[in-house]
Amino acid sequence: MDDWSDDAAVIAALDERGVDRSAPMDVEFYGYAKDIDHGRRICQHLANASFPGVKLEGDEGTLSFFVKTPMIVDLENVVLVQKSLNEHLAAFEAKCDGWGVMTGPKPSVVKRLSSLFAKKGK
Repeated sequence: MDDWSDDAAVIAALDERGVDRSAPMDVEFYGYAKDIDHGRRICQHLANASFPGVKLEGDEGTLSFFVKTPMIVDLENVVLVQKSLNEHLAAFEAKCDGWGVMTGPKPSVVKRLSSLFAKKGK
């Protein structure tokens, strides 16, 4: 049985930071490839299976594959994507090792910073 408690903890941390999860966010799911050929085969398979935003990054030392998809971040959606990825990755002896979202400052902070810099420029 899979344990998704780490995913629930990440979502709770996003909530604690005040991240608005009501709108879709770009979520990157990732895993590791054994070598470049392995990574290319994984990425080709995932792209052919219509996973969006597939890419391979790194070098022979640390080679990661990514799937980037916009989605509402909740435990059900995160687990659903990871399970689907793992079904596809099993043939490659790989798995989804995690996921993340890029979050920035709240719009109110950006607005305050913008007005501060505008005043300095006068």
